[in-house]
Amino acid sequence: MHKLFEWKILSATLILGLIKGLMDISSTFIPIILHESGYSTYEVSINIAMFNEARYLICPIIMFILLFKLAERRLMKKISSIIISIMLGSPLGLWIGGLIASVWLSSSTKTSLAATISSLNSSLPYSLPTYILIGFASIAAALINENWDDLLAKSKNYYGQTDRPLGIVIVSILFMVVGILIIFPLLLIIHTISSALIFRGRLITSLSVFLMTIVVAVGYVIIGVGLYRGRRWGWFSALIGTLTGLLVHTGWIISGIFTVQTLLIYILILLLNSIILIYILQPHVREYFRIINPPIR
Repeated sequence: MHKLFEWKILSATLILGLIKGLMDISSTFIPIILHESGYSTYEVSINIAMFNEARYLICPIIMFILLFKLAERRLMKKISSIIISIMLGSPLGLWIGGLIASVWLSSSTKTSLAATISSLNSSLPYSLPTYILIGFASIAAALINENWDDLLAKSKNYYGQTDRPLGIVIVSILFMVVGILIIFPLLLIIHTISSALIFRGRLITSLSVFLMTIVVAVGYVIIGVGLYRGRRWGWFSALIGTLTGLLVHTGWIISGIFTVQTLLIYILILLLNSIILIYILQPHVREYFRIINPPIR
């Protein structure tokens, strides 16, 4: 009853905050470091894009999912210690991570420690509220999910999950196919530039592009598994993934940056995303994933 911390929540926010703090401070100086190391503007842009993808993956995505899973059971019985853990772990993690980055940058580059500490002090008041709000959002989502299930269980008009629709099996497979199609153009790029980059010592750029393709592939596989198992988070992830896919690949087509092969792939991805989006919004599919309004009297 008077427990002060939830050690799992505290550890998660502390560790992820440390990583985020380290990456936030490093991101300011990485372009300078790469330019001084002889990287071209194009290569620097690739590395920065991959670095930002990794930052986005850690916070909010991994943080949201991890805290959601850690807090989803009997949440209200430990709500006080959960909030305290987030409030303590977040600033400590961000500050320690930023401090480590500051010391590392000052010792390995021409940047002074005063400059890196100044960057840390100026960024902390802005990054901390965002980080804490993501933690609170994950807790709120866990509470909503718990109460949602309880209300559905009490409903006389809801009889639980039905048999898995055949369409869900197909959509799960389609998600894996879309994931492969998305990384295929990137693999073509790697095949084209990797030899030249490695020959010129650009292992960081090659590794960055390769890691992004892995992250994309794994993300779509996870969504496919969530859909197949009838998880509510799988449905929401599929909704966000398909909408994002439609917008991003429409943007690529509008930009004109493509070959004939990649254009065909983009068009196919748009068609698949459209089919998936229309299907998962159907009433019987939403009922299978428990995405329906519970009757409240």
